[in-house]
Amino acid sequence: MQIHIRVSPGLAAEIGQPRLTLTVDEDATTVAVLETLRTAYPGSAALLARAVIMSAGRHVPTDEPLRPGQELALLIPIAGGAHSSGRAASMSAATATSDI
Repeated sequence: MQIHIRVSPGLAAEIGQPRLTLTVDEDATTVAVLETLRTAYPGSAALLARAVIMSAGRHVPTDEPLRPGQELALLIPIAGGAHSSGRAASMSAATATSDI
């Protein structure tokens, strides 16, 4: 079956195109898509390892079966997350409103 994939700008620069169509097995999951892309674009393996897979506006678990013609978006986080201390980076409401 064919799966359509949109990739984030950083990944598109790595692989040379913003959209792809892959042929995968009928029982494929999103893991198969990532494996296929890692094989086809080995220089992008590090970015693909960080990819967040979305479909129809929601996060897709790696074990979710794919549907024929499904469109996936591969998003690569570029900032944010937890500091080395484990605390999430955020701005307090008081700080956020004090500059307004």
